[in-house]
Amino acid sequence: MEIVIFVPKYPIMKLFKFISIAFLGSVALYSCKYEDGPGISLRAKRDRVANEWRVVNMTYGGVDVTNKINDSIFTSILNLSRTGKYNIVHQDKFGKTSHTGKWGEKWVKQYNGYCDNRPIPIKDLVMNGEWTFDYRHDKIQLFPELSTSADSFNVRGSFNWGIIMLKEKQMKVRGKDRASIDWTMELAPVNGEPYWY
Repeated sequence: MEIVIFVPKYPIMKLFKFISIAFLGSVALYSCKYEDGPGISLRAKRDRVANEWRVVNMTYGGVDVTNKINDSIFTSILNLSRTGKYNIVHQDKFGKTSHTGKWGEKWVKQYNGYCDNRPIPIKDLVMNGEWTFDYRHDKIQLFPELSTSADSFNVRGSFNWGIIMLKEKQMKVRGKDRASIDWTMELAPVNGEPYWY
C-alpha cells in the first residue's frame, strides 16, 4: 500500500495573503464611487445616508445661500430614515421645531418669512416623503408626499441629488432645481450617534 501526501503548491499563508489583498483591492475599487468620498467604508451606503442632517454649506447658482437656511433664528433639519422615509423640520434657536413648538405671533411671522426665503431645492421638499437610491447608487431620489402641504402644488415628480461625497459624518450632494439652476449642498449630522431606524 502506497501513502500519498498532498503538498500544496503554494503555502497556506501565501494563499491567505493573496486572497486578502485581492479582497481589499476589490473593496477599495468598489468603494471609490464618489468624487470626494472615502476610499473604503465598512458601513453600507444606506446606513451612511440615514441620519438627521443639517445644512452647513449651500451654493445656489454659484452664490452662497447658507444663511437663508441657517438664519439667526431658524434652521432646517432633514431626517432621512433607513426605511426610505424623509421629513424636514424647522427648528428655532431654542430647539423647538415646527411640529412641537407653539410660537407666538411675532415668531410665526418670522417663521413664514424664513420658509418663503429658502432656496428652491429645500423649499420643494415640503414636509415629508420617501427617498431611495437610483440603480447605480450615485444619486438620492426624493419623492415628496404631495398631499401634505399647499406648497406641494408647485412640486412635480421626484428630485435627484447627485452624491459627491458620502462619509460617516459628512455628505455632499448637488443637482439642478426646477428652474434649471445648479446647486451644491454640504450636510453634517445633527448628532454623532448611528441612526438605526
